[in-house]
Amino acid sequence: MTDIERRNLIATLNLEYGATYRYLLQAQRFLSPRAVALIEGVRRNEADHIAFMLNLLENDITEAPEGFKTLYLHLKLNLAFEQEAVKFYGQFSREAEDPAIRDTFRTLLKSEAGHVRLFEEMIKALEEGSFPRIFLCPLCGWEINYGPGAGAGAVQKCEKCGARFELILENGDFALKAA
Repeated sequence: MTDIERRNLIATLNLEYGATYRYLLQAQRFLSPRAVALIEGVRRNEADHIAFMLNLLENDITEAPEGFKTLYLHLKLNLAFEQEAVKFYGQFSREAEDPAIRDTFRTLLKSEAGHVRLFEEMIKALEEGSFPRIFLCPLCGWEINYGPGAGAGAVQKCEKCGARFELILENGDFALKAA
């Protein structure tokens, strides 16, 4: 996949996410059952587009931190989305003549810039191996902490119910298996 194809897929995914959420909100506000049914149908179609784009992008991920393929992909996508928002809100704030509108875009810009930093930090922690390996116990729901750097084959006991679980890899992601 070329860089331009990847950028275009990410831009398309961002548009499809926006459409899906927009239609969800509209369906909640419409009183006409016919309108709701039509909007829901369109929303489901947009969700299919999202699944298709994600599949193409998932197949392009060749290197991801062990056990975190899906998380890594989505963090990278979120970072790209937020960086795009920073760019647009900066432009919008410069173009706004109304002070209230300009301030609104500046506030959004600051918020999105914070999101960029958050996703950059999470990606860095994943890449450095310092991201915590914490999962919910499949039996009781309590957190099981394998510690940073734990890999496939690590076994840990749930502090609440005492069940033991091994970290295994499934399609590039960690999963828990009774040990």
